[in-house]
Amino acid sequence: MTARARAIVAGAAVAASILLAGSAPAAAAAVIVPAASHPHEMPAPEPFVVGSVDGTAIDSPGGEVIGGVDVDAAVAALGDDHVAVLGGSGSETDLADAVAEARTDGLGLSVVSVASSLTGQQAMEIAGAVQVQTGGTVLVVSPDAIGSRSTTVSNSADEAARTAAAEAADPPAAVRAYTDVATEKPFPWSIVLIGAIILVIAAGVVGRIRVGRRRTPQDPAEFADLTGGLAERLDELGPVLEALEPQVETAGREDIVEHLTWAANQHEELRRRLLVPLTSRTEVDEIASDVSRLDECVQSIVDQLDGVAPPRTSSG
Repeated sequence: MTARARAIVAGAAVAASILLAGSAPAAAAAVIVPAASHPHEMPAPEPFVVGSVDGTAIDSPGGEVIGGVDVDAAVAALGDDHVAVLGGSGSETDLADAVAEARTDGLGLSVVSVASSLTGQQAMEIAGAVQVQTGGTVLVVSPDAIGSRSTTVSNSADEAARTAAAEAADPPAAVRAYTDVATEKPFPWSIVLIGAIILVIAAGVVGRIRVGRRRTPQDPAEFADLTGGLAERLDELGPVLEALEPQVETAGREDIVEHLTWAANQHEELRRRLLVPLTSRTEVDEIASDVSRLDECVQSIVDQLDGVAPPRTSSG
């Protein structure tokens, strides 16, 4: 290689090293420049759902999101009418009227109406998450699913009411269908059963007393038999009184409580008196009369409970 050629190669090497040495700062500058050129750039906003209260849109950033619904936004959208209409999912006025009717019937209902499609699981989860914050009963209505959660409606009644709501034509109709089933008073089978038991037992006692009266009252064995019959009747009334106690407490009526207290005390007193066999017709007639009055008192309590409406739940 000639001296001229060596000089050319050496010059090319020096130029290459200069170019390589300058590329790193240039690359670094390329990374830094966009950030420096946009000093006020903000991070992407968190998802939110638009609700409405009295026709005014509200935004609620952040929070738990289920099926595209921000739970905090739903709760914030529940105004004085206890209705949240998310995404233009229907008339808030019609829903508010239906919710007002439900609350008049004693159901502390709040409704979240969602325009987007939800699965049944998502609707149930939204209802549960909202209910934790609002209390009472929450119904979630969407085009494809119905969800509900309540602390005042039994599980069986809630499920039946949700099924009825799913068959309704529109959200207000769904709210009314849910309310009708959730507030329906069940037939008082327990009271009917207790009444039937009392009637059967009373008929048996009357038969024993009538038979006893036809026997010779001076016979100690006959008095012992009558004493045993009356004691058996009291033993039969004991479970009936115990079954009535929780129902009387639920009814919350002081007059019924007083009647039950009298009946329980009378029952205990008569049991004490019958620990020893009766010895005269006068004692038999007196105890039989007291047992009969106790029967009438218990039947009166059953009749009063049958006419008492279930206590209304306070608004949630």
